[in-house]
Amino acid sequence: MSKQIECAKRNRAAVVLLMLLGVIALSRVSLQAQNTIVSGVVKNASGTPVEGAMVRVRSTDLGLTFLVVSQAQGRYATPNLLPGKYSVEAFGGGYQSNPSEPMEVASGRQGRMDVALTVAQKVTPPEKRMTNADYEAMMPAGDAKQLIASRCVLCHGLERIVPTRETRDEWQKIVTTMRSYLQDRRVLLSDQERDRIVNYVATNFGPDVPRLPRAGGPADPNKHLPRNFLQGAEAKYVAMEFNLKRGAGPHDITVDSQGVAWVSERGSASFGRLDPKSLSYSLIATPLAKSPNVALNAIATDPRDMVWAMDNGPSAQLVQYNTRSREFNLFPIPTPPNSGGSAINTLRFDPDGSVWGTGIVSSRIVKLEPATRKVTEFPVPKGSHPYGLAIGGDQMIWYVANYGDEIVKLDPKTGKLAQYKVPTQLSDLRRMQADADGNLWAGGHESGKLVKVDYRTGTVTEYATPTPGSGPYSVDVDRKRNLIWFGERYADKIGRFDPRSNAWAEFPLPSSETDVRRIEVDPSNPNRIWWSGNGSHKIGYVEVLE
Repeated sequence: MSKQIECAKRNRAAVVLLMLLGVIALSRVSLQAQNTIVSGVVKNASGTPVEGAMVRVRSTDLGLTFLVVSQAQGRYATPNLLPGKYSVEAFGGGYQSNPSEPMEVASGRQGRMDVALTVAQKVTPPEKRMTNADYEAMMPAGDAKQLIASRCVLCHGLERIVPTRETRDEWQKIVTTMRSYLQDRRVLLSDQERDRIVNYVATNFGPDVPRLPRAGGPADPNKHLPRNFLQGAEAKYVAMEFNLKRGAGPHDITVDSQGVAWVSERGSASFGRLDPKSLSYSLIATPLAKSPNVALNAIATDPRDMVWAMDNGPSAQLVQYNTRSREFNLFPIPTPPNSGGSAINTLRFDPDGSVWGTGIVSSRIVKLEPATRKVTEFPVPKGSHPYGLAIGGDQMIWYVANYGDEIVKLDPKTGKLAQYKVPTQLSDLRRMQADADGNLWAGGHESGKLVKVDYRTGTVTEYATPTPGSGPYSVDVDRKRNLIWFGERYADKIGRFDPRSNAWAEFPLPSSETDVRRIEVDPSNPNRIWWSGNGSHKIGYVEVLE
């Protein structure tokens, strides 16, 4: 008996020793992973180290890029990288370095690369923002040209028509929908006028017509990078960029409580999951993956870490994914007759557990009660294009009327609407969020302004962003410090505004032409702001180092 006890003791000791060795081994692996970085010193042409230079470290093979800023004595260092080959470039003070040859960085090793700013940085003239007059001048002669230039611009600019390339059937659907919007504005468009417009756009802007040439030639990948050395808050940040497969179409991005980013891939009908710690990206096929014409959009995470998205395709369903059990749940959203579809553009979650969404083409606000699967519709003015949505400090539902240049309050008990006009016409209002005080903020995509509505008084205030015409598209809020974050689609930057001090900061992204459509503050780290680029098929984050 005593021998058995002694043997058991020895076995337990061996198990404990193996467990300790395993913990030590895991710790070493973790430490090695954390040390897979690139670092060095940035110097000017005379060999003097410089602060405030931007350093871009990129692996083309891995589709991974980091942008960091040199600090004291010109030193820079990246966050943890995946093992692979990386090239290094630096920019600042009107100069840049020659791109380095790819450098192999092994797991757990530190790559070293010093760079010198010896080449004059290319000066790219700012792209001219096309006006309606510019687009009208580009339109071929035709009997419907003036009809389009006078009627269609009542809701939106010609930038939504002239560069577009669609089939005749698609143009027929678009013009029919637009006609119904005009009727709601008491502007009549006869059958003959409708047919003239369809014939004109189908002939001149069909799929076989060459797309408009890019002004100034090919895109400059560095056009958005400042020519000066960065200072102050703008010099204390790091940006990450991760390439998805072409066709992924990550229009929206959301972040769960663990800091993991999720995207709705339109191209694969899947949820994409990016873990920022391991830099690993995986796809989770939704139950709709084999359905035709799936168009996932409006992805969002609720307080229980459930990931939601809307299929704006024929199935018209809200998709719910439980990140813990890995189970899906589908909620059909009825399609109103003659509405153009059930497309939901923005999702928000009420403290009572209900899910709210904006019906952009069906001209309604939708409420889903998941427990009972009940769907309630709140009609809004037809043609107003409800886009962004938020829940204000008054617990009312607020939304952006994209075509109406309005921010609107909806009382969910009565369905009554209160409309607040934005001073700048054709602002092209997009995303929306409530701040820590319950006031509402939206991005004026074409006006280049942030818009605030005081939920108590209805007072509307506009704030022009530091970069003119930057295209603020998406807005989110760090509610702990009441900082307003916004994605600058035309400037390829993520901006920050402190309404208490009126202080602005802008943080360039690693590349130009990112097409930033959605940003979201990381709930596990409010200094980290995630973004998604629909046209570039890229996602990433900006993190302020404070």
